Amino acid sequence: MAYRAFDVETFDSATRWETNTAEATVAARFTALEARVIAMADHDRLETGRPPSRIGRALDAVFGIKRTAPLADPKLEALRRFTVIARLAEGRLPEREIETFTAAGFSPLQARALQLRAAATHLFAH
Repeated sequence: MAYRAFDVETFDSATRWETNTAEATVAARFTALEARVIAMADHDRLETGRPPSRIGRALDAVFGIKRTAPLADPKLEALRRFTVIARLAEGRLPEREIETFTAAGFSPLQARALQLRAAATHLFAH
């Protein structure tokens, strides 16, 4: 017959783990507006955040291509850009992109959540 140790230390470590997990979940959450930006970025191209070159503007005019304008809020634009780059890089981003994203006001856990989302999307798409 197996016995389980029910000492106080075991319960404390379990409670600590649950608390840390709950804090991490809250830290990795996005607001409703941020979630909409993430969903919108799923259909954006990488160059949507950059101003087009003179030749690019001419080609856009000839072929009737409409570019997506950058978002007015710099924090939301950083989120959109990071989401697009994460999707195109299949979740494998250079450290400088993560630093830029966190400098915009997002947490490293939010960056990781978007990386994992992009990797999972790529994994299950193929």
